[in-house]
Amino acid sequence: MNGSMKWMVAILASGASVAMASISLDFNVASTYTGASRLRVSSDVITYNFSVDGTGNVTLDASATSTDGNAVTTVDSWDGAVGTVSDAALYGTSFTLSAQGYRRINDGSSYASTDLSMDGEDGGGIGVFGQNGSLIDGSTLATTNLEQIVWTLSGNVVLDFDSFDYSDWGGSPDIELSDGTTSEIYLNMTTTEPTDVALTKDISSAGFSIGNGESFTFAAPVDGSNGIAIAGLNFTASIPEPATLGLVTAFGAGVLFVRRRFML
Repeated sequence: MNGSMKWMVAILASGASVAMASISLDFNVASTYTGASRLRVSSDVITYNFSVDGTGNVTLDASATSTDGNAVTTVDSWDGAVGTVSDAALYGTSFTLSAQGYRRINDGSSYASTDLSMDGEDGGGIGVFGQNGSLIDGSTLATTNLEQIVWTLSGNVVLDFDSFDYSDWGGSPDIELSDGTTSEIYLNMTTTEPTDVALTKDISSAGFSIGNGESFTFAAPVDGSNGIAIAGLNFTASIPEPATLGLVTAFGAGVLFVRRRFML
């Protein structure tokens, strides 16, 4: 490695490459909305609009369109402060996540959009409105049409997922996660029964990351046994620093800029 390259590596290692933010979402649902009383989002989509103010505070404005007024009110209740940004490069920015439900159609090769569901079991969570309440499942049901929830990002930002919170209706649940590049199947996770308290699954080591126009998918595994409801998401947000982009241009030989991360 030549001297110029070593100098650039030192600068990148010093933390100048990206601006970070920590964001946590909780999908709380009142305990009165369980079982047959679960809530249905008839528009298929829940939208999460994030805004960063001039001092680094991150605020969520969540919305859904539904014929069920209680579903709209529940989603609106998630609004508020969800994190902070420590680097001024993210001040004044905004981005959007859209969550949409899908179910595999009978030919087994494609998926069609379907309604999302919210249930107050174990504190609340989001699933697919289907045969088995508000879970993401399908492999063991009478009609084995696998379900999934797809989170699509819009905005000049990269999200790196650290963990998710989940609940289940009994048994050791399973889920498959994918960002379009990396896929991981988590089988026989710890059940939330009988404590009825949502649990957190650490996925930071998998490296799930999405940028503008990309999606992060929670899907029922083909060989899964029990589904989950998503009770929360935890991720970091980053944008490239202009100064670092200039360094890559100046010392570009041998440097790859992949998914807005530097890999030497």
